[in-house]
Amino acid sequence: MRDRVKILVLDIKDMGFVGRKLHEFYCLDRTDARRLSDKALASLLDELHARTLAWLAEGKPLPKGWAGQTFAELLEPRVKRPKPKGHKGRKGKKR
Repeated sequence: MRDRVKILVLDIKDMGFVGRKLHEFYCLDRTDARRLSDKALASLLDELHARTLAWLAEGKPLPKGWAGQTFAELLEPRVKRPKPKGHKGRKGKKR
C-alpha cells in the first residue's frame, strides 16, 4: 500500500490570510461563490503540496506569505462563479 500522507506547514499569518480569503468568498452576505466540496478542497491542498515540493526541490526558501497567497490563487477559480459571456457589469443610474 502506498503512503498517502502529505504534510503542509502554514504559519499563523498564512492561516490568517487563508481564513480571510474564505471569509471574503463565503461570508459578507455573498451568494456568488460555488460550494467548496471536500474533493475540491483535497485537490486544492494536493496542488499546494505539489507546488511546495517543487519550490523546495529547486533549493529555494519559501518567501513569507507564499503558502497563503498560493492557496488563495488556487481557491479563487474553484469557488468564484464565472460571469456570463457578454456580461458587461451592472447598468445603473449614475449619481
